Amino acid sequence: MRKMFLLCLVALCAIAASAATQVVAHRGYWDAPGSAQNSIRSLVKADSIHCEGSEFDVWMTTDGVLFVNHDETINGVEIQRSTAAQVRTQRLPNGELIPTLDQLLRAGKRLKTQLVCELKPHADKQQEALAVKKIVQEFKKHGLEKRVTYITFSLPGMKELIKQAPRGTEVYYLNGELPPAELKEMGAAGLDYHYSVMRKHPEWYQQSHDLGLKVNVWTVNTSDVMQECIDMGADFITTNAPELLQHMLAHPGLVPPCSGKIAYTGRINKTNPLSYLFVYPGTSYKAAFTGSGIDMHMKPGSGYFEVVVDGINPHKIFVDENDSTVTLAKGLGEGLHEVEVSLVYEGYAKRPEFRGFTLHEGGKMAAAPKLPELKLEFIGNSITCGYGNEAPDKSCPFADSTENHYFTYAALAARALNAQEMAVARSGIGVYRNYAGKDVPNTMTKWYDYTCLLDSTQKWDFSQYRPDVICVNLGTNDLSTKGYNIDTYEQYYLRFVRHLHEVQPQAKIVALTGSMLGGTPLKEQKAALDHVGEIVKAEGIDYYRFDMSLQDGSLGYGASWHPSMRQHQKMASELIPFLRSIIK
Repeated sequence: MRKMFLLCLVALCAIAASAATQVVAHRGYWDAPGSAQNSIRSLVKADSIHCEGSEFDVWMTTDGVLFVNHDETINGVEIQRSTAAQVRTQRLPNGELIPTLDQLLRAGKRLKTQLVCELKPHADKQQEALAVKKIVQEFKKHGLEKRVTYITFSLPGMKELIKQAPRGTEVYYLNGELPPAELKEMGAAGLDYHYSVMRKHPEWYQQSHDLGLKVNVWTVNTSDVMQECIDMGADFITTNAPELLQHMLAHPGLVPPCSGKIAYTGRINKTNPLSYLFVYPGTSYKAAFTGSGIDMHMKPGSGYFEVVVDGINPHKIFVDENDSTVTLAKGLGEGLHEVEVSLVYEGYAKRPEFRGFTLHEGGKMAAAPKLPELKLEFIGNSITCGYGNEAPDKSCPFADSTENHYFTYAALAARALNAQEMAVARSGIGVYRNYAGKDVPNTMTKWYDYTCLLDSTQKWDFSQYRPDVICVNLGTNDLSTKGYNIDTYEQYYLRFVRHLHEVQPQAKIVALTGSMLGGTPLKEQKAALDHVGEIVKAEGIDYYRFDMSLQDGSLGYGASWHPSMRQHQKMASELIPFLRSIIK
């Protein structure tokens, strides 16, 4: 009895293992340093990250030599109509010479990944049949007959592969027009169709499995389509993003940051599809879902965020060094819910990273929430960041814990106008010099063109966010301490406004004065900004001016004499009607 139980357990484990979706690197793992499509390096890289399969494409020259390349031409040389001597000197983008099938298989013998060999359709079908014969012989020569899977768009080629390959060798059809039953009758191991075909025929997943066939889906590069194919029961997924797919398979239910079902506002470095980096306060992301709750995954130590569920009860959370998963909501009722998460402090030191959502049991992601059409951008200093606006009084020093951008004049104005808001701001920053003349090289004019402050690894792509209005609130730090030069300030400000117009020509530009600077410096600042306006308006730049009321303490102070929550509310109440008046 015990022996029978163990045999059943082994059988169940085998079924479960076979049911797991497997990862096939499309043309190898080519989107990696030093790699290239269909290169030996791409095959080695696919094996190094433990892909179950690595796909490559094979053509035959007029003199019968097999080469590995996706396109029918390489550097203008058409492989099937050229000799081996003409082809073998061609180089791939990574500098490798185009490999012969023989060279690729010599490398493959030392690896473990399954070799997924695509026979390319040849114009001359006799040449194609000969190519099939030679391909099968190559795998036999290298002792790799049990480690090859054949795929092809050519129906005659598929039939020839089934005929010539050793019995039991898996051959799949790529073209997409044949139902599973016909492929079964022809002797194919399964279908290997584009995901758009499988969306039109979702029943083919179950039909294939009922017939004992397998299903591969290609070329799936986004997390949402990957999850769709996993949920439908795909046996294999061919992808240009194998590490993303592996991560999703290892973390069932994870909605990674690259999901199209998450809507973002703000400057975000999206280089790593599994971990989005951002540093500016106000950077936010939204998702809609059903189910009782939702968890957020972050880099440990990512800091402070404001969370809003279903548009009510904003609350602040802290992701400390021991946290990587935070529950944002639980115990929710039925129906559609929406969550919004906003960075509320300056993250340039801690460098927060968002690593996705997981829904509680039974939950499902809905389409990404639609963001407002109106777009605002605020470029500023500590006032725009929200420095100390949650501190009880002016005697408090700066602390990340008392900074909350969600309740700044900028964020309040954006919500009142039903607008998206992007903030590019840092405490102490200026146009030509920072507070007290410190850290002069790291002014806004230096860092504005980069995605993240103090990080020159990625330039910001201005096409990602086209603001209708840009509000510039800079000058308090340039002018609040001794040694400032108002002419230099004006020159740098003028240059900056021209640059803003250059990168965002559609935007109205509003030059603000804040609530902290007073006396002669404020008077000189206003005159300088007015003079800048005279110059740039003559150049056709849509430029405006707005001055906020100077704080007098009647509404309290935040940390280090910065605006309090109530002062920010007043600033917003002044700015909102003005912005409304210039927005057409």
